[in-house]
Amino acid sequence: MLKVFTYCDAKGRLGAFEIANFSESAEHYQGFLTDGGGIRTFRKDRVIEYHESLEQAEAAIPADYVPPEIPAPKPRSKDPAICFTGFKKDIKSQLSQRAEAASLGVRTGVSGSLSYLCCGPNAGPVKIEKSRKNGVTILSEAQFLNMLETGEIPEFDETFHYTFEATQDKNAETEEAKSVTEKVANEIQESFVGLRAVPRREVLIAQFEDGFAAGWKFAVPENFKAMLDIKWTPTVVHGHQFHGWTQGHAFEFSRGTMIHSNRSGYVHGVTLQVFSTSPAGFETKNALIGDFTGSYINQNVSITELDQHRLEVSRQMYDPGAVVFDIYDSASSSGSGPKRVTLSQVEFVALLQHGFYWEKPTSKDERPKKVVLVK
Repeated sequence: MLKVFTYCDAKGRLGAFEIANFSESAEHYQGFLTDGGGIRTFRKDRVIEYHESLEQAEAAIPADYVPPEIPAPKPRSKDPAICFTGFKKDIKSQLSQRAEAASLGVRTGVSGSLSYLCCGPNAGPVKIEKSRKNGVTILSEAQFLNMLETGEIPEFDETFHYTFEATQDKNAETEEAKSVTEKVANEIQESFVGLRAVPRREVLIAQFEDGFAAGWKFAVPENFKAMLDIKWTPTVVHGHQFHGWTQGHAFEFSRGTMIHSNRSGYVHGVTLQVFSTSPAGFETKNALIGDFTGSYINQNVSITELDQHRLEVSRQMYDPGAVVFDIYDSASSSGSGPKRVTLSQVEFVALLQHGFYWEKPTSKDERPKKVVLVK
């Protein structure tokens, strides 16, 4: 998987780049330079043009090139989340405090809502690669601190010696030995309430006809797929890769989103407008991380000896998130203005599907009340 482009960096220098094994977020590409230059981070809004080959990209750079005006960093549409890994406890605590002071959410593990993974000298390559495949941007400590100071992520940190080869052959292990130890690590994690991996599924919660979700009470447009965690993803079957739409669990409706009960908009109907939101997804609640030496006995059948093997056993729980939204009803004559309601992301999706929600009781003497918005 390659991407080739011409690019203008923070100093106005134009260059041609080819990256392999890349991941991407809403604002960045991150991948390994094919010339062996290690991992690099590129801002999407600084890509000048995409090309079919590196030779074509290099030929597209004019000899009389004049650096254009560099776009300023875009303001964050939401507060992103960061996880620190591979640092000593005191350094990790200091970095976490700086992140929180900059309105960054600090996570203890890799989750669906993670934006950045800041890696220290003891960061595990498996965790790094897993994060990159989920679109998480990898940072060194220096890149993180520069981002806090300037809003920019430096494209390269010479002190961050993380290469594609290092992820395949860490600690001089052979590929066969590494495969065995990783398999054992996965078995241990699964046996002891381990890392919970919820696979994406091919059955979607919405099918779209004429640009809207078919059968839903509210007119949910097709361009809301990302909010419903419906994504175009690759799947490998018997060594062959193909792409298709898959369904995840990380619902996230953005602030300001408006959804109408009919396709004509606000007139003669109900309109929902999102006031604030927190995403749904899996969060790490408990974790046990360290180097383990000893014997792993699997169902009294096999014994595997481990020597200073890095293990991360954690328990994750599903956080349904939250949506605070206002209800505007054109048929209402109360004159009291919109009604503000708080639901989980999952409950909000159910409201869009079925046209009603359950109002939770505020005391033990009350019962849940069914509120129908669209019949």
